[in-house]
Amino acid sequence: MEHRTLGNTGLQVPVVGMGTWQTFNVRGDAAVRNAHSIVDTALKAGANFFDSSPMYGAAEQVLGEAVRGRREQVLIATKVWASTGSEGRGQARRALHFFGGYIDLYQIHNLLNWREHLDMLEGLRDAGQVRAIGATHYSGGAFRDLRQVMQTGRITAIQIPYNPLEREVEHGILQLPCHHTRDITCRAHGGKCCRRRTSLVRHRRARTGCAPRPAFVGAHRSLATIDDAPEAGCRYRKPPVPGASFPGRAEEG
Repeated sequence: MEHRTLGNTGLQVPVVGMGTWQTFNVRGDAAVRNAHSIVDTALKAGANFFDSSPMYGAAEQVLGEAVRGRREQVLIATKVWASTGSEGRGQARRALHFFGGYIDLYQIHNLLNWREHLDMLEGLRDAGQVRAIGATHYSGGAFRDLRQVMQTGRITAIQIPYNPLEREVEHGILQLPCHHTRDITCRAHGGKCCRRRTSLVRHRRARTGCAPRPAFVGAHRSLATIDDAPEAGCRYRKPPVPGASFPGRAEEG
Protein backbone atom coordinates (compact mmCIF):
# COMPACT_ATOMS: atom_id res chain seq x y z
CA MET A 1 0.00 0.00 0.00
CA GLU A 2 1.40 3.38 -1.01
CA HIS A 3 1.54 6.02 1.72
CA ARG A 4 1.72 9.79 1.44
CA THR A 5 2.34 12.61 3.86
CA LEU A 6 -0.79 14.36 5.12
CA GLY A 7 -0.11 18.03 4.48
CA ASN A 8 2.44 19.43 6.91
CA THR A 9 1.47 17.12 9.78
CA GLY A 10 4.06 14.42 9.22
CA LEU A 11 1.30 11.78 9.31
CA GLN A 12 1.89 9.02 6.76
CA VAL A 13 -1.49 7.94 5.42
CA PRO A 14 -2.38 5.18 2.92
CA VAL A 15 -3.69 6.22 -0.48
CA VAL A 16 -6.80 4.17 0.29
CA GLY A 17 -8.69 5.02 3.44
CA MET A 18 -11.76 3.45 4.97
CA GLY A 19 -15.13 5.10 5.56
CA THR A 20 -17.57 4.01 8.25
CA TRP A 21 -20.91 5.49 7.17
CA GLN A 22 -23.62 2.79 7.23
CA THR A 23 -21.12 -0.09 7.43
CA PHE A 24 -20.25 0.70 11.07
CA ASN A 25 -23.56 2.19 12.14
CA VAL A 26 -24.70 -1.19 13.41
CA ARG A 27 -26.01 -2.85 16.55
CA GLY A 28 -26.10 -6.43 17.72
CA ASP A 29 -23.30 -8.90 18.35
CA ALA A 30 -23.19 -10.35 14.84
CA ALA A 31 -23.10 -6.94 13.14
CA VAL A 32 -20.42 -5.62 15.48
CA ARG A 33 -18.29 -8.74 14.90
CA ASN A 34 -18.62 -8.14 11.18
CA ALA A 35 -17.40 -4.56 11.64
CA HIS A 36 -14.39 -5.86 13.55
CA SER A 37 -13.68 -8.28 10.68
CA ILE A 38 -13.78 -5.37 8.24
CA VAL A 39 -11.10 -3.61 10.29
CA ASP A 40 -9.02 -6.80 10.36
CA THR A 41 -9.20 -7.09 6.57
CA ALA A 42 -8.46 -3.42 5.98
CA LEU A 43 -5.38 -3.56 8.19
CA LYS A 44 -4.10 -6.64 6.38
CA ALA A 45 -4.39 -4.67 3.13
CA GLY A 46 -2.53 -1.71 4.65
CA ALA A 47 -5.61 0.56 4.73
CA ASN A 48 -5.14 1.77 8.28
CA PHE A 49 -6.78 5.21 8.01
CA PHE A 50 -10.41 5.19 9.17
CA ASP A 51 -12.86 8.07 8.79
CA SER A 52 -15.97 8.49 10.94
CA SER A 53 -18.38 11.07 12.35
CA PRO A 54 -21.07 11.43 15.01
CA MET A 55 -23.39 11.98 12.04
CA TYR A 56 -22.96 8.27 11.28
CA GLY A 57 -24.93 7.06 14.28
CA ALA A 58 -23.08 4.34 16.21
CA ALA A 59 -20.12 4.27 13.81
CA GLU A 60 -17.63 6.09 16.06
CA GLN A 61 -18.33 3.81 19.00
CA VAL A 62 -18.23 0.62 16.90
CA LEU A 63 -14.98 1.70 15.24
CA GLY A 64 -13.48 2.57 18.61
CA GLU A 65 -14.32 -0.90 19.91
CA ALA A 66 -12.87 -2.48 16.77
CA VAL A 67 -9.48 -0.75 17.19
CA ARG A 68 -9.25 -1.18 20.95
CA GLY A 69 -5.97 -2.85 21.83
CA ARG A 70 -4.42 -1.85 18.50
CA ARG A 71 -5.02 1.90 18.45
CA GLU A 72 -1.36 2.56 17.68
CA GLN A 73 -1.75 0.61 14.42
CA VAL A 74 -4.43 2.90 13.00
CA LEU A 75 -5.00 6.53 12.11
CA ILE A 76 -8.39 7.95 13.04
CA ALA A 77 -10.10 10.79 11.22
CA THR A 78 -13.40 11.82 12.75
CA LYS A 79 -15.53 14.94 12.78
CA VAL A 80 -17.45 17.40 14.89
CA TRP A 81 -20.99 17.87 13.61
CA ALA A 82 -22.91 20.18 15.88
CA SER A 83 -24.82 23.43 15.69
CA THR A 84 -23.60 24.67 19.09
CA GLY A 85 -20.27 24.81 20.83
CA SER A 86 -21.48 22.84 23.84
CA GLU A 87 -22.76 20.02 21.65
CA GLY A 88 -19.47 19.99 19.76
CA ARG A 89 -17.48 19.77 22.97
CA GLY A 90 -19.61 16.83 24.05
CA GLN A 91 -18.94 15.09 20.76
CA ALA A 92 -15.23 15.66 21.20
CA ARG A 93 -15.26 14.19 24.72
CA ARG A 94 -17.00 11.07 23.43
CA ALA A 95 -14.69 10.70 20.45
CA LEU A 96 -11.59 11.01 22.62
CA HIS A 97 -13.03 8.31 24.89
CA PHE A 98 -13.74 6.01 21.92
CA PHE A 99 -10.30 6.48 20.36
CA GLY A 100 -7.84 6.22 23.20
CA GLY A 101 -7.54 9.88 24.16
CA TYR A 102 -6.39 11.35 20.85
CA ILE A 103 -7.59 11.92 17.28
CA ASP A 104 -5.18 11.93 14.35
CA LEU A 105 -7.30 14.14 12.11
CA TYR A 106 -10.29 16.03 13.54
CA GLN A 107 -12.54 17.67 10.96
CA ILE A 108 -15.45 20.09 10.94
CA HIS A 109 -18.23 18.17 9.25
CA ASN A 110 -19.96 20.09 6.46
CA LEU A 111 -18.60 23.34 7.93
CA LEU A 112 -21.40 23.42 10.52
CA ASN A 113 -20.63 26.21 13.03
CA TRP A 114 -17.03 26.07 11.83
CA ARG A 115 -15.71 29.19 13.55
CA GLU A 116 -16.58 28.02 17.05
CA HIS A 117 -15.53 24.44 16.43
CA LEU A 118 -12.23 25.51 14.91
CA ASP A 119 -11.34 27.32 18.12
CA MET A 120 -12.16 24.18 20.11
CA LEU A 121 -10.14 21.89 17.84
CA GLU A 122 -7.13 24.19 18.03
CA GLY A 123 -7.35 23.99 21.81
CA LEU A 124 -7.39 20.20 21.65
CA ARG A 125 -4.45 20.24 19.26
CA ASP A 126 -2.48 22.51 21.59
CA ALA A 127 -3.27 20.06 24.42
CA GLY A 128 -1.85 17.17 22.38
CA GLN A 129 -5.21 15.46 21.84
CA VAL A 130 -5.53 16.26 18.13
CA ARG A 131 -2.72 15.91 15.61
CA ALA A 132 -4.28 17.66 12.60
CA ILE A 133 -7.39 19.72 11.80
CA GLY A 134 -9.50 19.62 8.66
CA ALA A 135 -12.85 20.56 7.15
CA THR A 136 -15.30 18.71 4.94
CA HIS A 137 -18.27 19.31 2.72
CA TYR A 138 -20.20 17.08 0.36
CA SER A 139 -21.52 19.82 -1.93
CA GLY A 140 -19.82 21.97 -4.53
CA GLY A 141 -22.28 24.66 -3.56
CA ALA A 142 -20.37 25.10 -0.29
CA PHE A 143 -16.93 25.54 -1.87
CA ARG A 144 -17.03 29.31 -1.39
CA ASP A 145 -17.28 28.79 2.37
CA LEU A 146 -14.68 26.03 2.24
CA ARG A 147 -12.27 28.37 0.48
CA GLN A 148 -12.81 30.88 3.28
CA VAL A 149 -11.83 28.28 5.87
CA MET A 150 -8.78 27.23 3.85
CA GLN A 151 -7.65 30.83 3.52
CA THR A 152 -7.47 31.20 7.30
CA GLY A 153 -4.36 29.00 7.24
CA ARG A 154 -5.72 27.09 10.24
CA ILE A 155 -6.53 23.70 8.68
CA THR A 156 -4.38 20.98 7.16
CA ALA A 157 -6.84 18.82 5.21
CA ILE A 158 -10.09 19.01 3.31
CA GLN A 159 -12.48 16.24 2.33
CA ILE A 160 -14.59 16.91 -0.75
CA PRO A 161 -16.43 15.05 -3.54
CA TYR A 162 -14.14 14.38 -6.52
CA ASN A 163 -15.10 11.71 -9.01
CA PRO A 164 -16.13 11.33 -12.66
CA LEU A 165 -19.49 13.00 -12.02
CA GLU A 166 -18.45 15.70 -9.55
CA ARG A 167 -15.41 17.71 -10.64
CA GLU A 168 -16.25 21.23 -9.41
CA VAL A 169 -13.30 21.00 -7.04
CA GLU A 170 -10.91 21.33 -9.99
CA HIS A 171 -12.05 24.92 -10.46
CA GLY A 172 -13.37 25.98 -7.07
CA ILE A 173 -10.65 24.59 -4.80
CA LEU A 174 -7.63 23.14 -6.58
CA GLN A 175 -6.84 26.39 -8.37
CA LEU A 176 -6.45 28.47 -5.23
CA PRO A 177 -3.09 30.30 -5.03
CA CYS A 178 -0.15 28.36 -3.61
CA HIS A 179 0.04 30.34 -0.38
CA HIS A 180 -3.46 29.13 0.50
CA THR A 181 -2.98 25.46 -0.38
CA ARG A 182 0.64 24.39 -0.06
CA ASP A 183 0.06 22.80 3.36
CA ILE A 184 -3.43 21.44 2.67
CA THR A 185 -4.11 17.87 1.64
CA CYS A 186 -7.14 17.02 -0.47
CA ARG A 187 -8.99 13.83 0.53
CA ALA A 188 -11.57 12.87 -2.08
CA HIS A 189 -14.55 10.55 -1.95
CA GLY A 190 -16.80 9.06 -4.58
CA GLY A 191 -20.00 10.97 -3.85
CA LYS A 192 -22.52 10.31 -6.61
CA CYS A 193 -20.37 7.49 -7.99
CA CYS A 194 -20.62 5.59 -4.70
CA ARG A 195 -24.37 5.42 -4.29
CA ARG A 196 -24.88 1.88 -5.53
CA ARG A 197 -23.39 -1.43 -4.46
CA THR A 198 -19.66 -0.64 -4.63
CA SER A 199 -17.11 2.19 -4.05
CA LEU A 200 -13.47 2.99 -4.23
CA VAL A 201 -12.72 5.94 -6.42
CA ARG A 202 -9.04 6.61 -6.85
CA HIS A 203 -7.92 9.89 -8.31
CA ARG A 204 -4.80 11.36 -9.81
CA ARG A 205 -3.32 14.64 -8.75
CA ALA A 206 -4.87 17.56 -10.59
CA ARG A 207 -2.32 19.27 -12.82
CA THR A 208 -2.59 22.65 -11.15
CA GLY A 209 0.88 23.35 -9.83
CA CYS A 210 0.64 23.99 -6.11
CA ALA A 211 -2.86 22.61 -5.72
CA PRO A 212 -3.63 20.63 -2.54
CA ARG A 213 -2.02 17.25 -2.99
CA PRO A 214 -4.42 14.30 -2.88
CA ALA A 215 -3.38 12.06 -0.02
CA PHE A 216 -5.94 9.29 -0.13
CA VAL A 217 -9.48 8.38 -0.97
CA GLY A 218 -11.99 7.04 1.52
CA ALA A 219 -13.44 3.66 0.71
CA HIS A 220 -17.19 3.51 1.10
CA ARG A 221 -18.44 0.78 -1.24
CA SER A 222 -17.29 0.52 -6.59
CA LEU A 223 -14.40 1.01 -8.62
CA ALA A 224 -13.59 3.56 -11.25
CA THR A 225 -10.75 6.02 -11.47
CA ILE A 226 -10.61 9.55 -12.80
CA ASP A 227 -8.25 8.19 -15.45
CA ASP A 228 -10.89 5.66 -16.45
CA ALA A 229 -13.70 8.21 -16.58
CA PRO A 230 -14.06 8.52 -20.39
CA GLU A 231 -14.44 4.76 -20.71
CA ALA A 232 -16.12 3.91 -17.42
CA GLY A 233 -18.28 6.95 -16.82
CA CYS A 234 -20.23 5.92 -13.78
CA ARG A 235 -20.34 2.26 -14.66
CA TYR A 236 -19.53 0.05 -11.71
CA ARG A 237 -17.02 -2.73 -11.53
CA LYS A 238 -16.60 -5.45 -8.97
CA PRO A 239 -15.15 -6.55 -6.63
CA PRO A 240 -16.10 -4.65 -3.52
CA VAL A 241 -13.13 -3.39 -1.55
CA PRO A 242 -12.32 -3.50 2.17
CA GLY A 243 -14.96 -0.82 2.73
CA ALA A 244 -17.67 -3.26 1.70
CA SER A 245 -20.01 -4.88 4.18
CA PHE A 246 -18.58 -8.35 3.59
CA PRO A 247 -14.88 -8.43 4.53
CA GLY A 248 -14.32 -11.89 3.13
CA ARG A 249 -14.86 -10.54 -0.39
CA ALA A 250 -12.06 -8.00 -0.10
CA GLU A 251 -9.57 -10.50 -1.52
CA GLU A 252 -11.51 -10.92 -4.76
CA GLY A 253 -9.78 -9.80 -7.91
